[in-house]
Amino acid sequence: MLIRKVVCLPLGRNCHYKQHEFFQLMAAMSCLNWFAEGVSNAFRGKLPQADDLFYHLRKLCVREVQASFDALMKRNLKVAKRLGLLRKPAWLAVDFTVEPYYGKPTGFSRGGEKKAGTNWGFHYLTASIVENGRRFTIAALPYGPLDAPADVLERLLNQCKALVRVECVLLDRGFFTEPVVSLLQREHLDYVIPAVRNKKITRIERELAGFPATIKTELNGTPVKLVFVKDEDDTLIFCTNRACWRSKLTEYYARRWGIETSYRVTDGLQAKTCSPNIVIRMFLTYFAIALYNALQLAKAKTPVQCKPIALSLRLLVLDWMGVEPGKCMPP
Repeated sequence: MLIRKVVCLPLGRNCHYKQHEFFQLMAAMSCLNWFAEGVSNAFRGKLPQADDLFYHLRKLCVREVQASFDALMKRNLKVAKRLGLLRKPAWLAVDFTVEPYYGKPTGFSRGGEKKAGTNWGFHYLTASIVENGRRFTIAALPYGPLDAPADVLERLLNQCKALVRVECVLLDRGFFTEPVVSLLQREHLDYVIPAVRNKKITRIERELAGFPATIKTELNGTPVKLVFVKDEDDTLIFCTNRACWRSKLTEYYARRWGIETSYRVTDGLQAKTCSPNIVIRMFLTYFAIALYNALQLAKAKTPVQCKPIALSLRLLVLDWMGVEPGKCMPP
């Protein structure tokens, strides 16, 4: 597995278990979407216990985890390029994803909208290629409570530009702010962002003679171009710098939903933990992203068998555990 070649746990020479056994445990946790202790017990002592895994993960720091998985994503994209998947510039979608947290707030957890019964979570900003046949998560960064969105976005985009040629960046309306728009223009990146209807934009819309329409205005002093497109009974408003036919914008922006699909799949590969430790949670979250990318590469290599790959991976883990598929865990 490519993950084991790039990402390593800091094991001592006298460690009873080997690297591949810890990664087998984490793969089982991810594929079954379950806790380390329950999965380890189901292996009946063949793989490390949860305490063993967390003991070694706690030796790492946030910077080491980030560097390891950045290197892994770089290796994944090299494989994708060899397969001919990245010959054209990439359409990127950028968004925040939240891993719900139910414990006491920590220095890395953030408050926000209620999700899965809690207002707290560990937040990450991710960038994904959102085109059919080459959907990869190519960069991810933790988003702490003291971080400014534009600052984290700038670091993320710098990582992306070092990995792929970027055709356009698609963001949701939460990024419709002056610092973000200024950043995108300063980096000379094409972008499409749905505009937030404030009083000024609502007034401009009322004064329009017809649709579609393009208006040049300012967002807190930064020049922007707003495109108004009629969609059935609603009016869609995009902030963009792309020189394209206006009716194409809705088609372009629809590609952004590819990142929501990646989140849904990655959530299904997210190992569960009650630990408040940012290193443990960050490692397991990035491990789920790495498995998602591995599945995308597997689909590219074996297109005829692309549909059952995720199911086959789960069945393989169950076979390792000696668990019948009909009696698999969690309940």
